[in-house]
Amino acid sequence: MNKILITGDILKPDPKKISSNQRDNIIWFYNLIYPFIRYNTESVDVEIILSEQFNPQKFYSFFKKDVSVENWAALYDCESLPENANDYLKTYFSEYLLIVGYELPTIFIKYFEANDIKFINCFLSPIRFLNDLLFSAYSNINNFDNIFNIYKVTNEEIFLYSGLHTATIKRQNKHQTIVSNSCLIIGQTEIDRSVIRNGEFDSLKNHISEITELCLKYNKVYFKPHPYSKKGNELTYDFKKLDIEIINDNVYHLLANDNIIEVVALSSSVLYEAKYFYKKIKYLIPENDKFDLPISNDFFSYSFWHNVLSNCVPTVNEIPKGRITHRENLLRNSLNMYWGYNELSPKILFDNLANQVELKIEKKYKISYSYKIGNALLSPIVLLIKFMKKFYKIFTQH
Repeated sequence: MNKILITGDILKPDPKKISSNQRDNIIWFYNLIYPFIRYNTESVDVEIILSEQFNPQKFYSFFKKDVSVENWAALYDCESLPENANDYLKTYFSEYLLIVGYELPTIFIKYFEANDIKFINCFLSPIRFLNDLLFSAYSNINNFDNIFNIYKVTNEEIFLYSGLHTATIKRQNKHQTIVSNSCLIIGQTEIDRSVIRNGEFDSLKNHISEITELCLKYNKVYFKPHPYSKKGNELTYDFKKLDIEIINDNVYHLLANDNIIEVVALSSSVLYEAKYFYKKIKYLIPENDKFDLPISNDFFSYSFWHNVLSNCVPTVNEIPKGRITHRENLLRNSLNMYWGYNELSPKILFDNLANQVELKIEKKYKISYSYKIGNALLSPIVLLIKFMKKFYKIFTQH
């Protein structure tokens, strides 16, 4: 039977849950791309594998390890597999014509490549200041690179957006009082695939000597902690001893500032973005500097997927007509992930502010009365906020 599998990093654990940390993301990705695969293929079943079906505990045991985030890092890009681990992957993956993954772990990709299993690995592009989030991808499918080159966004187009944002930020006087000839260090979360190095999580604390050199090179060094970092306070304490100033301004406001000459991080996506704001960049994990340009919004067209799939699976003769019509923040809203773009988009900023006001008022005054409208149970303050949002939408369309 012809089958295509959609999966992801089913090895990554969540300390608070039994299931994979990526479970929700894999299901989201499956629902997102299922129609493009389903209606482009002929007599092909599309399946999904989550951690519940895979049993990560058993896979970890082949390496004599328990399931933990530390051991996830150790296995993430493991070079060699024990024979029983290799056989285990074979039982799950060998029967598929194609595996389409969302942030597949490197250990899986190496297995697919060694066993000639066709795959496409999709992930969100690190360039996040465009009108919406975009996907990047790589694959071992024949001719994929040529197809990818047809649909990818150009560098020249990306520079148009960075120029627009820089013009807007400077016109609105968003530039901060930044010392001339300065350097910006970007913090990251401690548990992330982007900071895995030699099977362990790297940290800025392991690069103090390089950071000290930056302090001697530049008039001022600033450190922007990651908002979700659990150890940001520890780094803040260490950096203050080096006279590094902690700054929490919006990252794009900082990138648009001419006084910041260089941006440094372990491997943050901000580094990839910074070059479009004409900054020098330095990866403290240099092997992670390997991003490609994103795929345009044609990623959400039947024609893109037909061109890709026709190289490895049976496809329909006539390409289905249709695509998801592009509009600003489509994927951002779907994922509810905005990063620093929220301050570049008035609508996102307004919606976030309205939601915060709604929550604070309901919490402070413990509003319990409500009105029934249709099937929705809404308090008066919720009605007011929704009216404000609706008014804003109508106003901005004219």
